[in-house]
Amino acid sequence: MSSFAVDPSTGELLRDASGSLSRVSGADEVVQDLYLAWQLVVGELSLDDPSAGLPIFELAQKGVPAQRVVQLLADQASKVPGVAALDFEEPELDHATRRMVVRFTGEVVLADTFRRVAVEGQTTVPIG
Repeated sequence: MSSFAVDPSTGELLRDASGSLSRVSGADEVVQDLYLAWQLVVGELSLDDPSAGLPIFELAQKGVPAQRVVQLLADQASKVPGVAALDFEEPELDHATRRMVVRFTGEVVLADTFRRVAVEGQTTVPIG
């Protein structure tokens, strides 16, 4: 299986050197699905799960605890097919941009081979 590749920072579809849409598969596809789940806002897309997405109004409140942000990310990660386990580092708060950077490591399970693969990455969450 594969999906069109999406730039996690902009949400734009990626193109290769020839101008064709790039594709992503394997562990990279699961991590991309994870990033896309974290970009979704509750109520934005409610076809299967009306609770899918991050509660942007809660995150926009002043003084949201870092552990609450991590818990919200973990809750959404648990809904992404293929995510076996994730561990989150202590988030870093950038007061100037009002964003929280959260790094993670973990394992995903590949759908075609059921092989477990280690992954790592980070996401940025806007906060109040």
